[in-house]
Amino acid sequence: MDYDNCSNEQGENEKIEEIVVNEENIEESDERQMLCALCNEQEKDLSENNMSVLCYKCRKQKLKLNIPLKIKVFLSAIGVVFLCSMVMFIFTLSNYQRYLSAEKHMENKEFSLAYYKYSTVLEKYSYSVPIILKTAEAAMSAQYFGNLAETLNTYLLDKNLNDNEYKIVMEYSDFLDVYFDTYQEIDDIITEMNNTFDKESDPSEISKFIHGKLEELLLKDDIDKSQVYYNLYVTSETIEEAFKYSKLLYEQNPRTTYGYASYGNVLRRMGEFDQAKQVFQKAIDLNACDALSWRGKGVIQLLENQKKSGLESIKYAYKIEPDGLFVKEALVIALCENGLRDDAMTFLENFNNTDYKIEEDLQGYLDGTISVEQYFLN
Repeated sequence: MDYDNCSNEQGENEKIEEIVVNEENIEESDERQMLCALCNEQEKDLSENNMSVLCYKCRKQKLKLNIPLKIKVFLSAIGVVFLCSMVMFIFTLSNYQRYLSAEKHMENKEFSLAYYKYSTVLEKYSYSVPIILKTAEAAMSAQYFGNLAETLNTYLLDKNLNDNEYKIVMEYSDFLDVYFDTYQEIDDIITEMNNTFDKESDPSEISKFIHGKLEELLLKDDIDKSQVYYNLYVTSETIEEAFKYSKLLYEQNPRTTYGYASYGNVLRRMGEFDQAKQVFQKAIDLNACDALSWRGKGVIQLLENQKKSGLESIKYAYKIEPDGLFVKEALVIALCENGLRDDAMTFLENFNNTDYKIEEDLQGYLDGTISVEQYFLN
């Protein structure tokens, strides 16, 4: 046997095995080099960087900031403050828009609408004297004298006023003193009347008693004559008396327009439509939210066969002052006159659960026994 050849073959086999093992080790090393240096599980992500040693997942994890807890708390606090600031900004902007809207209403002499806008703003800025005085001015112009008194009594206590502000407040205060003193005097007359007469008493005697007391009241100093003339007007027994006192009421304080509607209504009942329209329009020009003058204007439009315009005028009166004197009744008739009887009846049904009762004349109109002319002219 050739032992030398056997020895050579064995050596060559060993070299071959060594080479195979080395190649396997190289392949294994190459595979390891392709794995993520952090997790050693996923292949390196070379999509964004050829030199990357991390997989996609680990690279994303490393990109996340490791923010200290104190910094996180600080940043969270800033976020909360920012959100609160944004909420307050929106809130402040909303109130500022209401204020601008109120200013626009005042400019347009829509005093009633202005008052309610200012009141909403005042609830949030009760410390602001200018806002208080703006609200008071709107209440005075809208002839909401009770609201004027409430505004002054509620918001002006303990407020420091400059000379001009103090002068304005004192003018309102003096007016309110006379107004409410007169109101109390008239209330006392009504109380005395109730104690003197009963349901069986002659209406003429009652009217004579009231007129005598009211005429005496006119002789006193510091009396709001507008209130006295108004009560003389509503208790008048004849159209001549109603005309006399409503005209005197109309000629009183130009800052109050509620007397205009009374005078205009008497003129309407007398058939003086042109004069009545002028009176109603004058009131609206002075106070665009005088609901009773809008009602009066609408009634004449109905009587002059301008039915659509009449309905719109009376609708506006109802929008301004839903509980205004005979405003609901006028709206029902205006709807019917425009062929909207179903809407009128639905409107009335909305008041079924209240203390509202359909007046006799309105029921007569709905039953067809009273015409629109008879309702508004008699």
